[in-house]
Amino acid sequence: HESLGGRMQNSCSGICFGILLLCASVPVLVWNEGRSLHRFQALEEGAKAVVAVRADDVDASREGSLVHFSGVARAGSAVVDPQFGITAKGALKLRRNVDMYQWVEDTESETRKKTGGGTETKTTYRYSKEWKSGYVNSDSFYSSYGHENPPLAFGSFETAADPITVGAFSIPWDMIDTISWYSPLFPSSLSTQSITDESIRSKAHIY
Repeated sequence: HESLGGRMQNSCSGICFGILLLCASVPVLVWNEGRSLHRFQALEEGAKAVVAVRADDVDASREGSLVHFSGVARAGSAVVDPQFGITAKGALKLRRNVDMYQWVEDTESETRKKTGGGTETKTTYRYSKEWKSGYVNSDSFYSSYGHENPPLAFGSFETAADPITVGAFSIPWDMIDTISWYSPLFPSSLSTQSITDESIRSKAHIY
């Protein structure tokens, strides 16, 4: 139930919050514009200083210089998912995506005016099962009884070859982290027997 006085108080609070938010947004906007200008100037200076070099040979005289080269990135080692025993030879990175069929909670709230003044809010909770990446904590549900999600047996995983090279150059890890183009991997011989974790292997099925 919400009285007239309560609604007026909430309205005043909203106005004050809006003014504070506006005041706070001005310095943030100025700071963001300053960062954009600095980034533009850095890129402009870099474009003037960059030197094109051959990827198959490291020129010691260019040490400390900003250089540009192109070539094919190659993996110096096979990437392996140790938990499932899957090896991807020649791949730069390997990523395991895990989804679990689990309970999710949806809420719907409806606010109605009450006879004699004030309002009343009614919330409806609905539960259904969906495929979700990551774990949905059912302990936070309004009604967790009968909607308990078991813990994830294993999570998502990502690894990269070490080293990754382009010609004579080794790619640094901060650049490797930006590699995000993936394609599905279909192992030629996929078996539950390759799973190294016994607790998972005993329950695993391939469909």
